[in-house]
Amino acid sequence: MAYAQGGTIEDGHYNGFATSINNIWGSGSGNTGYGNGSDISSVSAGASVTATQWESLLSRLESIASHQGTSGVSFSTVSAGDTITYLSDLQTDINSCTTNRGNAATQGSAITGSSNRTGSWNGCLTFTATCTFSSAANARYFFNAGGLLKVDFTNQGGGSKNKDTAWGNLIAAAGPVYLSAAGSSGPASTVTIAGTSYAGTDHKGTGTPATESTTKGYFDLTTSYVTQFKQLDTTYDYTSNFIEMKFKDNGSGVISVQVLCQDTQYGSEHNPTLANPTNRDEVVDLNIQCDVSLIPSNMTSTWGTPTVSVTNTATTGTGYTC
Repeated sequence: MAYAQGGTIEDGHYNGFATSINNIWGSGSGNTGYGNGSDISSVSAGASVTATQWESLLSRLESIASHQGTSGVSFSTVSAGDTITYLSDLQTDINSCTTNRGNAATQGSAITGSSNRTGSWNGCLTFTATCTFSSAANARYFFNAGGLLKVDFTNQGGGSKNKDTAWGNLIAAAGPVYLSAAGSSGPASTVTIAGTSYAGTDHKGTGTPATESTTKGYFDLTTSYVTQFKQLDTTYDYTSNFIEMKFKDNGSGVISVQVLCQDTQYGSEHNPTLANPTNRDEVVDLNIQCDVSLIPSNMTSTWGTPTVSVTNTATTGTGYTC
């Protein structure tokens, strides 16, 4: 018999509701599960559902809705001796929280790693970021609960040539880029975090990307690097220069990001007839800093304390490509 007004709350009804709620709040699997443990216990076949058990189920659903920002999920407190009334919206509320499971109403403090290129370079500057969780499950909990991976840049000054100015404009246009749980294999095509909607790999900067993989989020990563973002320079004489971001996941809780800064073109202030090739294609002196952050939701952490490290390497001659 279905859960309906005038009927008895059977163990099967309660257990079905509890399973759906536990899949969101508990360990779940894949793109569901916040990792909070303390699952709502099931009721044995033929046993009565107590007021305490019913209240536990409803309050847990309210906690999920509050974390997500799912509105309208609120129930009167049920105490021993109370009559348990039929809740016509209960299944609808569970469905809404399941649909919104990748959302988070608020965010916590970011964990950030940075690397600043202070030496001159010409050809390819590569930033490599490593985001390390203690396990694949903890990485999954982080993103399922509304966590984000952010890649951005900071202009640390230095350099006054046209090429330096062009690279300053390019890093401003390229960042920030966010990786979320959303995507083809995620909980939804978009998730809403602290009031902002994010697709899989989502560029929030001023530029118009050549590549922006909005259908590829955390759950779409593979063990090999895949390009999910690319921003071309729009400055005259430097339109072949670009910034490209590649992501991968080793399946054990380590997410790697490779940021390639390709410098391929001459500057207009140089005479291409000069005999010395190094004088035809000036080096980049701008100090470019790459900042990579893990931004958790404001839920009490179930994913431990991940770390972020960023390093950089660069070529300093002509003719190098990323």
